Amino acid sequence: MRALALISALLIGGVFLADVMTPQALVVAILYNVPIALTALAFSPRFTATMTFLALLANLGAGILNAQQGGGLDATAILNRSLTALSFFLVALLSLQAAQSSGRLAEVRLEERRTKRERQLRQLVEDLSGPLTPAELLERSALVLRNFLEADAAAVVPLKGREWGPRVYATPKGWATPEEVPSASQKPVRQLILSGRIFLCGQIRPDLLLLLENIRLEGAVPFLSELIPALQALLGKAELFARLQRQQTELTHRNGVIRDLIYAFSHDLRTPLLANAMNMRLALEGAYGELSEDFRKNLKNGLEANQDLLELADQLLLVARFESGEDSPPKALLDLVKLVQEAIERLSGLWKERGLQVEVYTPERLEVAGREGELRRLVQNLLDNAARFAPPGSQVEVWLEGERGLATLSVADRGPGVPAEIRERLFTRFSSNRAGGGKGLGLYLARQIAESHGGSIRYLERPGGGSLFQVELPLSDRSITINSDAVGVSE
Repeated sequence: MRALALISALLIGGVFLADVMTPQALVVAILYNVPIALTALAFSPRFTATMTFLALLANLGAGILNAQQGGGLDATAILNRSLTALSFFLVALLSLQAAQSSGRLAEVRLEERRTKRERQLRQLVEDLSGPLTPAELLERSALVLRNFLEADAAAVVPLKGREWGPRVYATPKGWATPEEVPSASQKPVRQLILSGRIFLCGQIRPDLLLLLENIRLEGAVPFLSELIPALQALLGKAELFARLQRQQTELTHRNGVIRDLIYAFSHDLRTPLLANAMNMRLALEGAYGELSEDFRKNLKNGLEANQDLLELADQLLLVARFESGEDSPPKALLDLVKLVQEAIERLSGLWKERGLQVEVYTPERLEVAGREGELRRLVQNLLDNAARFAPPGSQVEVWLEGERGLATLSVADRGPGVPAEIRERLFTRFSSNRAGGGKGLGLYLARQIAESHGGSIRYLERPGGGSLFQVELPLSDRSITINSDAVGVSE
């Protein structure tokens, strides 16, 4: 650029000398337009204005010297000088516009090339995307890049120290790695000659190189420089996908083992427990002779403990089924009122033992579509929860009502309630919901059962103290609420 500026200045000087040495009739000053046009096309408008000003001064100076040599001013010469000066401005203006148009055209072409390269890069990334293992990705990368960059061969080759690694992902098949190994470099893309062969080398990782032999496509180096980061990201994604697949396989296997152990444990536990319960009942009925009162009391305690273990086995089986995602048995139409009343009757011994009064409010019949064993477990878990935490001698209230297509079961007690800090995990496995209590499966199973029937369960803080659990289940189409008279049960 400096050389061009110097040439333009010399041209001004040369034209000035030629203009001074020629008669006024010759319009040599028109040649001042040459350095003006050169500067306008190559330099800034400010520099062009400076050159135009110099040309005007040179034109004026040469005109004065010509007039002195010719013995006076010539009207024709003055007109020629004026028109020439005007041409300076026109040439400068037109040349600047041409330079700007040329610059805009160059920018448009550059943007077109950039857009085309981005489109090609995006297409290549799409071709290499998908649920691929790292090995599949590297094999496909070699094949796609060989075709796109018009190379004789392409390979992704691992490095092991100063030697090639054992696994080569190459196309065409049978491609031989060069004997020479490239030296380490910080450049992501470079051209190499290895063992007399010409390669374009892309460094995916320090220990993983992409070799493209005898590339014929122009502009391959900048294109590959943009592609290498995308390849690195795709390889990281493929490795993450493969790792997650391995972990998923291991997790599935472990879950299967745990589920099988729970099934086996629960099944094997039930058989001796049932036999044990039968023997204890026979003893209480006098099948083995007269028993002392203390012995009968111990047998009754043993029966209760035995029943707790049976219920635990049943709950573990349900947990295993829900956690494994097994298909549930088909549903049938059930009378929810009957299930609630049976569950209350089943816990009559617990109500009596703790001196609890149970108030039940139900319609005559309320039908839902469900699985009887699961819904019975849901109702029993809520009632058992209330019985365990209600203060001795207090009241437990149970409401069952049908409204807006939903059956709502509410169980309320006057126990200590649930602290605010643990309410979020109240319905999770093995959560300790209230002091003193349970195996941590009852409310979890209640939620699982309710949700598997298209319903929900929630906890509400009861005004005046205590807890209120509400379960909502979809009513069957033909369910009819007849009345909501209270049925009092006092134990």
